[in-house]
Amino acid sequence: MIASSKPAPDLAGTVLEGSYRLVRLIGRGGMGTVYEAIQLRLHKRVAIKLMAPSEISDQVSLARFHREAEVTSRLGHPHLVNVVDFGTAESGQPYIVMEYLEGEDLDQRLRRTRLLPPEIAARIVVQTASALGAAHAQDVVHRDMKPANIFLMNLPGEPEFVKVLDFGISKIKAANAKRLTRDRMVVGTPSYMSPEQATGRADDIDHRTDQWALACIVWEM
Repeated sequence: MIASSKPAPDLAGTVLEGSYRLVRLIGRGGMGTVYEAIQLRLHKRVAIKLMAPSEISDQVSLARFHREAEVTSRLGHPHLVNVVDFGTAESGQPYIVMEYLEGEDLDQRLRRTRLLPPEIAARIVVQTASALGAAHAQDVVHRDMKPANIFLMNLPGEPEFVKVLDFGISKIKAANAKRLTRDRMVVGTPSYMSPEQATGRADDIDHRTDQWALACIVWEM
């Protein structure tokens, strides 16, 4: 089946379940759209990832979306984006409510500057590795590490404060975890794939897959 190239409509102004008003569209991805939103009860700014209507009927995509909410909220690490809520819109689209981040992702930074000074690259890598280490300690492999999934915030006294994003295609190594990727099925971003990932050897994918991708990112920086 060929997916429609028609983009999802802009839902700015929509209120989800009486709790969140979508303010503006800030990003589109393969699984859906991300909005800046306001939590109406507390007047708090948040980000909401809304699953694309075309993906709802796909059980694997739906399971991946639920997994992203579950995994990210469970890991709870300062360098992982914080998930605060999960729900289903009146349209039937699942959504994830996350902390709102201000800054730019590493892909945007590298497009703007091409290379980074070694001390800045090292600061980014240490924080990213800390977040991945926390995930790996709970048998979670990110599986799609790339510059676009490393968000850089400028906090007071903490420039380039890292938040690792998007566990949508993560793999859980626990014995009782549901498997969402068939053997020889390739998922991820080609430029950052380890050999076992690029050849679809799903059973061989573990924490070293993320380490390979992070090494590619270091070289790129």
